[in-house]
Amino acid sequence: MNKGPHLILGDCAAGCLRAALPDATVLVARDDLPVGPLADVDSDGVQRAAFWSEVNPFFPYRFADKLAEERALLASLPDALTVWIGNSSGEELMLRRVAWWRQGKPFTLIRVPQIESVFPEGMFALGMCEPAQLQAAAGLGEVLSAQALGVLAAEWETLRQSDGLRSWVNGTFHCASIDSLDDELWLCTGSRWEPAFQAVGEWMGNSQGFFRSDWLGSWRMALLGRAGRVEFAEADPDFSLARSRVRRTPHHRA
Repeated sequence: MNKGPHLILGDCAAGCLRAALPDATVLVARDDLPVGPLADVDSDGVQRAAFWSEVNPFFPYRFADKLAEERALLASLPDALTVWIGNSSGEELMLRRVAWWRQGKPFTLIRVPQIESVFPEGMFALGMCEPAQLQAAAGLGEVLSAQALGVLAAEWETLRQSDGLRSWVNGTFHCASIDSLDDELWLCTGSRWEPAFQAVGEWMGNSQGFFRSDWLGSWRMALLGRAGRVEFAEADPDFSLARSRVRRTPHHRA
């Protein structure tokens, strides 16, 4: 097994990796990098924290603190490090961010081979893997060259300039505005009352290029309501995906 800790994206993936490699030290990155502004994510994070506070004002912790914890994690990564990724925008972005923070210091990369996926382009995150699949990939590590690290770090600097959505398709990043999926979410909403989570769940199931979250979906649904494109059965000024019913506003067109 590779020496040093193993860095992976998301708590679900971390649980799988701990089951696969019970003796390994597993570090977890959590920021949903395909979504929202990145300009200050590696400095004070004020803009990014404000964005996430708007997306989920009910989060029980301060986003600024969580972003600072992630920066501290990246700044303290040891010399011996293994980074795990699947085939998703979030993991590819994490890889580039780590390369930027390492400042040319090498690390081992494990790209887990393709697993069965229902998503376009075979998109999958490591949280979708079985522990046995991660265990089988543990010997596939490759130490990245200085040149490769430089390319990844430069790509990260470019990607930080975007402030919307970042998709990973056919080995290339594509950036779009934060509202670019609103029409699709509206189309997932019917003309009759239905649980809001049902429409958002359908929208999430149609993920392409990056994995859409319930946070993102519930926020955009609330904004569709404020724009008059959908309406809610319950008078709920603080939109709750769990307890709201929604329908398209009668006579409103996309």
